[in-house]
Amino acid sequence: MDLRGTEIAVLSACGSGKSIFSLHKQQIGLHVAFGVAGVRYIISALWAVDDFPTAVLMNFFYENMKKGISISKALFAAKKQLKKMTVKELVALIRQDQELFFGSYDELLAEFEDLPSEFCYYSSMRYWGSFICSQTMY
Repeated sequence: MDLRGTEIAVLSACGSGKSIFSLHKQQIGLHVAFGVAGVRYIISALWAVDDFPTAVLMNFFYENMKKGISISKALFAAKKQLKKMTVKELVALIRQDQELFFGSYDELLAEFEDLPSEFCYYSSMRYWGSFICSQTMY
C-alpha cells in the first residue's frame, strides 16, 4: 500500500497505537505500518475508547486543525478541551449537533440529566488519554 503524500491518518480502533517489538528490537504495529506506507502523521489509540467522547474529541481536533494549529498541538488542545468540558456544554453540543452522535440522542441526554451542570464528566484520562500522535521520519 502506497500512502506517500498522505498527511494524516486517524486510527481510533481499540489498541491501534499499541506496539510490540520483534526479536530484532523492531517496533511492529498498525500505526507503524501506516508510517512505513508513507503517512506523515498517525493519530492512534492505546486502549479501547468510548464512541461519544471520541466523537467529541475528534470534532475538537479537526476544528483546531481548521484554525491552522499543527496536528500534534491540535490533538493536545482537543484532549484538553474534552477534559475541561462541562455537562452543560456537553448537553448543548448534543442538542446542537445530533447527527454527530450516532442516533443515541435521548440516551446521551439521559446520561447527563442528573449531573451538576459544571461537572467535567470526561476529566478522567481514560476518555482522552488513549490518543497519541506519531510522526514518521520518512
